[in-house]
Amino acid sequence: MISVKVIADSISPGGSRLTTLEVKIHRLILAEMNTHRMFSRNYRSSRAVPVHKLLEEVENDPAMPLFWGRNEPGMSASTQLEGEELESVKDTWLASAKVAATTARILAGKGLHKQIANRVLEPYLWTYGVITSTEWDNFFGLRLDKAAQPEMRMAARVMWDAINNSIPSFVDFGKWHLPYVTQEEKDTQHNAQLLRTSVARCARVSYKPFDADRLSTPEEDTALFSKLVGEQPIHASPAEHQATPVMTVSKYKGSNLIGWDQLRKTLVGEDVAPLPPGYKKAEYMVERFGARAVTMISPSEQPLLG
Repeated sequence: MISVKVIADSISPGGSRLTTLEVKIHRLILAEMNTHRMFSRNYRSSRAVPVHKLLEEVENDPAMPLFWGRNEPGMSASTQLEGEELESVKDTWLASAKVAATTARILAGKGLHKQIANRVLEPYLWTYGVITSTEWDNFFGLRLDKAAQPEMRMAARVMWDAINNSIPSFVDFGKWHLPYVTQEEKDTQHNAQLLRTSVARCARVSYKPFDADRLSTPEEDTALFSKLVGEQPIHASPAEHQATPVMTVSKYKGSNLIGWDQLRKTLVGEDVAPLPPGYKKAEYMVERFGARAVTMISPSEQPLLG
């Protein structure tokens, strides 16, 4: 079942509202969700979850289409199959989920890594994610429309309801929007630790939904934070959900959040991952009429899969 929960909801002195949602949605709409560039997001990764965990989900709670549209020209179906036809396609979908589960189990049993074995399960999986944004209008304008895929439209509707039923908390200059941080932690810990905690908990969605019933310790959060942004290559996307208000409500340089200074930019700036050995940065030359001549310098003697 699709579910959405507001994790943090803040409004700045300049009136910019910043909201973080925890979502459970059909994985089959993930590519469409990721076209919305004003979102900061982290999702559960098929590369991170053990095969047996995802097998349990597919076998016990497979993700099913919400609308079984009759085939017709165009991207959207206007009518649904009925009667025996409807029951037949539902049975076929469930049968294909069982085949995928059997395939994944065989591949894993042959020693194949989960980053490949899990891929055959993806059409039948739910995905868990953390989404943060100040700009939702374009998303809702597109995804609440009747032409949107039904699973996407339902996800957007539940997200709309969650945001509109939430009351944002005022966050003053120098304070932070901190998903997954409790009020007790805010009252007893300093800003640096709170930021590490929030980043680490947002990151954990890559392998399991964060469990608020079992709060991670500062030591656990600091260790994960250090692994994410203290080693190379840096994995900085979980640091996009924390932000502090800026003086003017305008698009902050380099950030998708309006009216907020994103922690990621404070931590690592723009260049977050140095190129591997053997690679050199592409050199660009702006031509007289604006065209770009691009010279790519490829690895010298190093094969792609060395």
